[in-house]
Amino acid sequence: MTHELADKQNRYVTAEGKYTAKVKAPGNGWLGTTKTGTDFIRIPLLIDDEGDQHGREIVWQGWLSEKAAERTAKTLDEAFGREWDIPSLNAGKVPFLGKQCRITVESEEGEDGKVRQKVKWLNPIGSAPQALPADRLATLNERILAARTATPTDDEIPF
Repeated sequence: MTHELADKQNRYVTAEGKYTAKVKAPGNGWLGTTKTGTDFIRIPLLIDDEGDQHGREIVWQGWLSEKAAERTAKTLDEAFGREWDIPSLNAGKVPFLGKQCRITVESEEGEDGKVRQKVKWLNPIGSAPQALPADRLATLNERILAARTATPTDDEIPF
């Protein structure tokens, strides 16, 4: 394996999971267009979590088609705030540069048959699951136990 290939393999996220990531500057701009003409916002991310993915890169893409632009704006606003717009992205003035977020990475097979890691969800940093208070856990557990005792099992249902 060449040194260049080894560097590339170590540079990008290689595993599914949920990670804390930090926005980095893109090498080729914040805005792009696919081969088919769909515009998008590119958010390059570096994994902050300790472990084998620490420091690896992955890119989230927010689509700007008429149907998807609203969802893209909402996602970015929730994760980084509303202090951005398309002209600021185009000029390279981006207030979320260096900010953290939470991402969910999943594997996806491309048209070429190769499996790649893709950011499926981009969320605000505070969106990690929170532990429930003990009294809330007790209440929820009581509901589940009550539901189980109120519902007959398959072998108790007469035919």
